[in-house]
Amino acid sequence: MSTRSPLTLVLNIPPHYREPIFKLIENNWECRWIFGENKTDIPSCPLSFMRNVTILPISKGKINTWWLKGLSGILWKEQPRTIVITGEIKFLGSWAVMIRNRFRPKSRRARIFLWSHGWDGTEKKLRRLFYRIYFGMADGLLLYGEHSQKIAQREGIVSSKIKVVHNSLDHDRFLSLRQSLSASLVRMSDSYYGFKNAALPTLIYIGRLSLIKKIGMLVHAVAALKALGNEVNAVIVGDGPDYETLNKIAEELNISDNIKFLGAKYDIADTAPLIYNADMCVSPGHIGLTAIHSLELGTPVITHSDFSTQAPEVEAVIPGVTGQLFRCNDQHDLVKAISRQLDLNKSVGRDAVRNECYNAVEAWTPSWQLNAFKKAID
Repeated sequence: MSTRSPLTLVLNIPPHYREPIFKLIENNWECRWIFGENKTDIPSCPLSFMRNVTILPISKGKINTWWLKGLSGILWKEQPRTIVITGEIKFLGSWAVMIRNRFRPKSRRARIFLWSHGWDGTEKKLRRLFYRIYFGMADGLLLYGEHSQKIAQREGIVSSKIKVVHNSLDHDRFLSLRQSLSASLVRMSDSYYGFKNAALPTLIYIGRLSLIKKIGMLVHAVAALKALGNEVNAVIVGDGPDYETLNKIAEELNISDNIKFLGAKYDIADTAPLIYNADMCVSPGHIGLTAIHSLELGTPVITHSDFSTQAPEVEAVIPGVTGQLFRCNDQHDLVKAISRQLDLNKSVGRDAVRNECYNAVEAWTPSWQLNAFKKAID
């Protein structure tokens, strides 16, 4: 007979990058999984390792609200005592679960934890009120970052109810990749990329080529650095609506020899050597899990410092240690941030910077997440 505590998880979708933490959760609790049907462009993780899982259709309402069809009936029948649920204010099912729980006798109430981004700091007065009501109904908040934690505390949520659980990728896979890359000593080569001068420091961007990513700032930064006598190369991996525009900007700035557009690459085995051998990863706009991807491979990250418009993973970027932050939308400050990182790589050595990245990313791994979950739930 299992001695593990029962845990019901109600989540919007099962994204592929969550497979490692989902497996650890499955192995540490007697889990009941309930997901919404994934119709996004994010691949789902395999569900075969989950012993008890249900997929429910997602229904959508006005102003982007949504709910899981049949969720109330399942929870009413099964009467779970501990629930982790996606904490999105527009997920009407989460409101229903918490409100219904409030009207049950105290002895029969479930403990409800919201797994959520929480506040970002841009909420106006009415939205802030709804957030306080919504998050205040939960027994605990499992938040992705400290920025949101601080705002929650400022909004009156009791500190003991809040736990930062971060986000993560497949850390074991990255450990394996590091060993193979270190052994092979893959280098940026003129024959591979076609750079006129392959010995120059290399910047890399990986992600969708869209407006929110602000890749044009990176292209202009390469031109500015060249004009300052601090020439670099840049590898841009990705595809999207701005592909042709960015190529044209590079031509107009006369830096086509310094920038190579490699198109989309989705396999980590293809992107790992590129990131590992770059001098830094530059993401002028919204960064997200690319920050963790880069740090897992020992490459420092340059991105902007407006946490209210960033994903929580930006908190892994420690200025002067694992990368640099610059003022949002400030082209000149981006150039200065890249220059600072080039100087740091040179002064302390690229291997020293790589080790700092490895050390910092330990707090963004599935095992770290699991321990945070245990402290919050158990």
